Amino acid sequence: MSGGSLMQTKDLNYSLLSRYFEEVADKYNFDYINLGTLFEVDSERNSIIQPGIKVHSFLDEQMFYTLIDPKLLEILKQKKINGIKIYEKPSYKQVTFYIGFQRIGGYKELINVFKANKITIRPSLYTYGNSVLINRMYIANDIFVRFSPDFSGRIDNIYRDPRMTDYIWREAEDKGTPRIWAVSRSYLLSNLDKLNFDSNTDIITFLTLTDFGVPIPNVILKYDGVSKTLKVFPLNKLKVVEYTLPTISKIASDHPVERLTTFLKSP
Repeated sequence: MSGGSLMQTKDLNYSLLSRYFEEVADKYNFDYINLGTLFEVDSERNSIIQPGIKVHSFLDEQMFYTLIDPKLLEILKQKKINGIKIYEKPSYKQVTFYIGFQRIGGYKELINVFKANKITIRPSLYTYGNSVLINRMYIANDIFVRFSPDFSGRIDNIYRDPRMTDYIWREAEDKGTPRIWAVSRSYLLSNLDKLNFDSNTDIITFLTLTDFGVPIPNVILKYDGVSKTLKVFPLNKLKVVEYTLPTISKIASDHPVERLTTFLKSP
């Protein structure tokens, strides 16, 4: 296939998807926005601050058929994911699925639709000892997941600390810096006096698990060596909390690599 015909096929796929989602949005009362170079379909009409995960992908043939799979439409109809954004211009995140922590069970169902469309799920994480880099967490060759403090962008106007904004997490995803680490409980407690929580190049987090086993990053903002407390921003709570070291010992995961791998596989 020539370069011209390949590009024409990609343009056609985008046009077909745009029309398809416009029709289903009208039929099922989804929120549909078309800006010409991109469109977005949300399972319900709202703009509240919503933390969760984003799943990014190229728009290749397998992803095209995933997007028009009736099982994905059912997931949207049942509001098990928040929405989908698709750009006209090809890129590594031409397709984005938004899944809030409150609907995180929809991630497992999305993975099942991927598998049904011949997408092999095999998480590949960059690790350093028992710490893991969470800027981009690849689950397939051209598909990766990242955490987001907020889908709407409104949180960026609320908090001054950039580590609590989606802007910085997006920069980390796009450019690789700052590096966002999920460290183990044992490493954290053994190195509290050595770690630089004010670094511009590294953001340190630890993972806590929800009742459903979903790993949630907790951004460490400050350590007070006198009171032995940590100021922390849990992504799912959207507020700064203070934890004592005994509390950290109870809630922080000591196996972030295994916890993330298990979640990303979602068997």
